[in-house]
Amino acid sequence: MKNDRNSFLIFLLLTLYTFPAFSQWTQRQSLPAMSRTFATGFTVNNTIYVMGGFDGNQLFDDVWAYDPFTDTWIQKGNFPGGTRSASTAFTIGNKAYMGTGTDGNDYLNDFWEYEPVTDVWTQKANFPGFEREEAVGFSIGSKGYLGMGQTFVVLPNTSFTTTYSDFYEYDPSTDIWSQKDSLPGPTRAYAVSAVVNGIGYVGLGGNDDQTLSYTDFYAYDVVSDQWTQKASMGGAGRADAGVVAAGNSIYILGGINFPNFNGMATSRKYDVLTDTWNNAPNFNGGIIIAPIVQQVNGRVFAGTGYNSSFFPRNDWWEFTALTTDVPTIGEEPSLVFPNPFSTELKIKLEKFEGEFRIEILDVCGKVVYEELSYLTKSETKKIDTHLLSQGIYFLRITNTSGEIKASQKIVKN
Repeated sequence: MKNDRNSFLIFLLLTLYTFPAFSQWTQRQSLPAMSRTFATGFTVNNTIYVMGGFDGNQLFDDVWAYDPFTDTWIQKGNFPGGTRSASTAFTIGNKAYMGTGTDGNDYLNDFWEYEPVTDVWTQKANFPGFEREEAVGFSIGSKGYLGMGQTFVVLPNTSFTTTYSDFYEYDPSTDIWSQKDSLPGPTRAYAVSAVVNGIGYVGLGGNDDQTLSYTDFYAYDVVSDQWTQKASMGGAGRADAGVVAAGNSIYILGGINFPNFNGMATSRKYDVLTDTWNNAPNFNGGIIIAPIVQQVNGRVFAGTGYNSSFFPRNDWWEFTALTTDVPTIGEEPSLVFPNPFSTELKIKLEKFEGEFRIEILDVCGKVVYEELSYLTKSETKKIDTHLLSQGIYFLRITNTSGEIKASQKIVKN
């Protein structure tokens, strides 16, 4: 009778209580190397790569590959162009392209192609603009684009930092760079860039002496070679933020405000269809400055950068959007049963077959159970739940590409 009463109370709670759309970050396996900031990230063939960076004392040339499905890191061959930080990369097809940055002594304009299958870097035509760091880059179709950034200039009687607004297109089929229309507005470094529906977006960042950070935002049309100013982000400007595009939205994560040098854990979301900005879920890992943010099949990962004390970090996080909508496993809720459950949970996937990652997350987004399992359409998968505490959870099933194939709210009584 007691168990029946508990089940009733849990269902009553679920009925009466209005949950927010749970959206938060879940910590994953940290980068198994020195903590760093100003590293360079790119994604090829559903694998995220982290290259180089700076730990406050030394620069790196190591390259690490992260598999989102197995949550594991593998070290690759070192980058042959030497140690560097604050470089810029983009992906075209099954290859990555990376260049610019600094080696700690000089600013750079060399440019490289990376073939992940063979783990081979090949030097390509130099970036034609001035040597620089903290540029932005993205790809649209078969072309890459790179611009903005800064250089610290040392002359016999003076030294100063200069920022840029110039913008270039790279064609890997010919290994040729072409100058394009410059970004309107002030010159800048530490900006963000993303691509949605074949349109490039660039904005935010900071000025040459770090006395201003910007909120302006622009869209670039590769066909017309024209920039269009969009709605300003509003609020405090931010530089060295992370950025990722998802659907028709662009998410801005963390960053820093000049000249106050206030780091941020907040996020903003830009809707390309309505040209509007809204708040997005905060980063659970606290203040993060100059992070790597990458997306694999709808799954977003972020890490490295500075923390609130301006110490480099090596922690790694996944953005977990947990919905409390109706169950999405198959067409019938009974495919996950019993629900509420006690000591055992059963899963039967009638529409899918293959190797899957099964995860149970608590309401804070923490993964409390996970396993890799090969499921057949006729099999009923049993999960031992003795160790789970009473409460509300979310079940998530993803395939080997990281795509979420099923999810459902579940309750342990």
